[in-house]
Amino acid sequence: MINSLYHSRLLVLTGILVYWGMTLIDTYPHNSVLHEKMNEAVDPVLNRVNLWQGRWQLFAPDIDHWNMRIECVVTWDDGTESRWSTLDWNNATFWERMVHFRWNEYIDNVTGDQGPALWEPLSEHLVREMAKREGKTPHWAQLIYQGETLPPPNEAWRKAYSVPEFHNPDHFYSWYPHEFTESEIMLYGN
Repeated sequence: MINSLYHSRLLVLTGILVYWGMTLIDTYPHNSVLHEKMNEAVDPVLNRVNLWQGRWQLFAPDIDHWNMRIECVVTWDDGTESRWSTLDWNNATFWERMVHFRWNEYIDNVTGDQGPALWEPLSEHLVREMAKREGKTPHWAQLIYQGETLPPPNEAWRKAYSVPEFHNPDHFYSWYPHEFTESEIMLYGN
């Protein structure tokens, strides 16, 4: 295996350079028509492999007007529940924000157009990690979405770092470790 990598090092180096180039094109702020065209060319590839950075709408002219949070509630075989939630930016330290910002960018993709394809793997990952930590067997889990629409600029903005006013939670995906029968679905309500 190692010997074959040695002989194909030019191919490996080319792959690394292509990856770096695509990442540079996607992450560097767009400042020309040529750059925009190059970005349009690499977007489908980055979208397909889920490495697309998304539009960072922190500043004008298109400010992001939406806050969201995802929770995973796992019900264990013993009837107890455990919760996982995305980072609470209002109470997070600078270091937590720096470490977790890419994870939150991934979570933003969960609610986008490609989201449904990510729901099952995300649920399995979260349940697996929580089961290791809790030492319990999962019975089922649900992903819950909470969102908050921020007012447009001509209205009063909510103070920075104040507690978000999320809408009612919206359960959008149920995960089961096995195929549930109709009677079990009726019994547990999901």
